[in-house]
Amino acid sequence: LHSTSRRQRQMCIRDSIYITGNSERALLYGVYDFLEKAAGVRFFAPFSWGEVVPVNPDAKIPRFTDSSRPAFGYRRDHYCTYFRSRGIKEHRWEMADWAVKNRYNTELERLREGYLPEEMSAVEKRLAETYAARGGCYPLTRDGFFHQLIPVSMFQEKPQWFCFDKALEKWRNNYTQICTTNPDVIDYISHKAEEYFKRHPDHAVFPLWQEDGHRLWCQCPACLSLTPNNSNLFSATEANLYLANKVCENIRKKHPEKGVITCLLYTSDAADD
Repeated sequence: LHSTSRRQRQMCIRDSIYITGNSERALLYGVYDFLEKAAGVRFFAPFSWGEVVPVNPDAKIPRFTDSSRPAFGYRRDHYCTYFRSRGIKEHRWEMADWAVKNRYNTELERLREGYLPEEMSAVEKRLAETYAARGGCYPLTRDGFFHQLIPVSMFQEKPQWFCFDKALEKWRNNYTQICTTNPDVIDYISHKAEEYFKRHPDHAVFPLWQEDGHRLWCQCPACLSLTPNNSNLFSATEANLYLANKVCENIRKKHPEKGVITCLLYTSDAADD
């Protein structure tokens, strides 16, 4: 450019496409964003028929500037479909590629599952290569479920850490969640979070997952007081977020840059909440 005239430089700049990002993954997202918005490419599904690339040799791209900053730093999809289907192993890797194209920035769930022990070294190598070619990703862990952090074996010693059943007027540990308002539970899980970040210093968030299924949430007075109608039979979003926020507060006393990831589940009866 420096050897051309001013007019030639202006023409060169005018006819150029600049795509930038503050990381390798951000730059890749910029390219996919451009392909979608300017070239009409679509990534509908993780199959050959799900990727649409228009053929238009006369296409003209208008001059435009576009930039974005995601509202959420940690973005993922929950992938369970077809897990037991034939051919699922290879399809999962196609799904991982598709997830990147749709700007999910975490490792795809279940990439490691279903392999024999002797296959795992090759799987880990492929996993590293897959994401290295795609600008890296946030690693995903299956740790952090309530009863992994506070196993039911602790019930005899700490019954108040589990679930109070208002109907039976007693504490339970079978097919239930934990008490999310108990200060000792919050401190204990916060300590588990500190141990987690020592094991995984590169992780940005501590996983804190409620147990799957429509399990009974704690109905002690403190937990029920969080809900507007003093009932959590159909939805316990408030109880779940209360625990996540309290643990996050404790984490950020030592690690201001780190946080908590959780999920919110509703029963069908709470669909209108």
